[in-house]
Amino acid sequence: MLRHELEGNFTTAQLFRDAPELKYLPAAACERGMYGAFVQGSTQLFFVFGYDKGLILGGDFIEIDGSLYSAQEYFAERRVHIHGISVLRKSFNAYPFSRFHHSASEMACILELMNDLERVMAISTEFGIPMTEYFNYSTTFSSLVWRYYAAADAAPTQRETDRLEDELIWHFKACMMASENPRPEDTRLTLEDYRTSAYCVDRDPRVIEKAFRHPGQWESHLFGYTKDYADNSALSAVYVQGLYAEDLEELLRLHHIPYRFSDPGSVSPKLMRRLAETGIGTTQETWGERLILVYPAMYSMFMQHLMRCALIDIFFSMEEKDEGYRLFQTGQFYGFSIPLTYPVVRFLRSRGIRLYAHESVQLRVLSGYMDAYCFAPLCQKPLVDASLMDYAAQQAYTHDQGCAKFYSASEMRIPEWGGGHHISICDHGYQAGAIVNGQKAEMDYYNLQFEHVPDGMLKERGLLTDPPMLSGYTERHMGEDGPKKPPKEASFTWYKV
Repeated sequence: MLRHELEGNFTTAQLFRDAPELKYLPAAACERGMYGAFVQGSTQLFFVFGYDKGLILGGDFIEIDGSLYSAQEYFAERRVHIHGISVLRKSFNAYPFSRFHHSASEMACILELMNDLERVMAISTEFGIPMTEYFNYSTTFSSLVWRYYAAADAAPTQRETDRLEDELIWHFKACMMASENPRPEDTRLTLEDYRTSAYCVDRDPRVIEKAFRHPGQWESHLFGYTKDYADNSALSAVYVQGLYAEDLEELLRLHHIPYRFSDPGSVSPKLMRRLAETGIGTTQETWGERLILVYPAMYSMFMQHLMRCALIDIFFSMEEKDEGYRLFQTGQFYGFSIPLTYPVVRFLRSRGIRLYAHESVQLRVLSGYMDAYCFAPLCQKPLVDASLMDYAAQQAYTHDQGCAKFYSASEMRIPEWGGGHHISICDHGYQAGAIVNGQKAEMDYYNLQFEHVPDGMLKERGLLTDPPMLSGYTERHMGEDGPKKPPKEASFTWYKV
C-alpha cells in the first residue's frame, strides 16, 4: 500500500527543486478548508486533496493503471475511475504530476480544481443541500455559477434573485452524483449517475430518464441498442486469445464490467473491418481459440490493463506475484518491460533469472496489453541485460531466416554466440514467421527446446552434414558483378533431435 510522503522523499524533493511554488499546495488546500498531501504512487507522484483528513493524511492508497485509489475502497468494491478529473469527489481527489517534468501550469490546474470543489461545498452549505460524494462539475455548470453570481448582484428585484437561485439549485442538484461508476444493483442513484455511466446509450433526455427507472434492463439495453455492435458508439470490441479468455472473464466479473463474448464467425463484416483497422488485441501469435470481446467504450483504457493482468496470472503464480511485490517495495530491484509471450518468459527463466510481475505495478504507457513491466533482483541486472540482448540477437537471426520456406518446418536450429546450437522443435506447421507462397503462415510456438547443443553431438548424428539452404540463396558473392544465378533447391534430409 502507498502512504502519503514527507518532504524528504526523493521524488518530492525533485519536484520542489524543479517547481518550488508547488510547496504551497498543502497550504492552499488548508486555506480552502481542505487537506492536501503528496502521495508517491507506483509509477508517478500525485497530489491528493479533499475533506477526508484521516484518508488524505494517513490513509492507504493504491495506484492502478495510472489512477490513484483508496486501497480499502478499491478492494472492497473494485470500481474503476472512468471520468478522470471531470468529476469532483468530496472525500479525496488525486492529480498526477508529469513523469518527466514539473511546471507551474500543473499547480494552476490543481488550484482551479480545489476552487471548484470549494465553490460546490459553499453552494451546498449556503442552500442547506446535503452534498453527495461525487459532483459532475462541467464547464456548463461552471458558466452557470458565474452567470448566477453576476446576475444576482445586478438583480433589480428580490423576485428575480429568487428565480436565479431556483435555477442554480435545480442545476446543482442535477449534477450531484452518488457514484462515479454506478451499477444496476446500487441504490439511491441519481439521474446524473446513469447519464454519465457506461450503461447510458441514449441522447434524448426523456428516453434517458425512462431507462434510468429500469436498472435491471440497463445491460440488455446497452448491448441491444443497435443490431450491429459496430454501429453502437457506446461499445468497443477487442480480440481475446483463448489462452487467457477465462482469466480475463473472471476479472471482468470481479470488477462488474458488462461484456459479451462473440465468435469471429458470428459478428458482422463491419465489426471485423473495424477490428482490423484498429488492430486492438490482435497478435500474430494465436493461442487457442480467438474470441471477440464487446464491452462499454468507457472501459477501453482499463481493458488494456485487465488483459495484461490476465496474462500476468497465466505466467506468474500467486506466490511469485506476492514475492515480486515484496521485492518491489524494498526498492532493490531492476525493472524492465518485455512482451509476455512463452518464448520470452521461458528464455529468461532458463537463464536463471528470478522474473516477477504484479498487476498493481504496471505502466499505462506500455504499448499494448502484451507488454508487461517485470522486475528481477537488482543483483541480476547484468544477467538480465545480457539475456535480453542475446534474445534480441536470436530473434534478429530468426527473422532473417523467416523470409524463406524451411524444408522441414518442424525444426529450427539457431547457432549460439558461445558455440553450439539452440534447437526448437514444433510438432506441426511452419516456422514462426515463415513466408509460404507469398503469404505469412500461422505462427506456431515450439513446444520442445534444446539449448547449448554441442556441434560435435550434431555431427555425430549426421545433423550438420548439409547446412540449411534457403530458397533465396544465390551463389553470387559480394563484390561480383553479373546476373544472379537461379536459386538452388535443397536436397538434404532433416532429422529431429
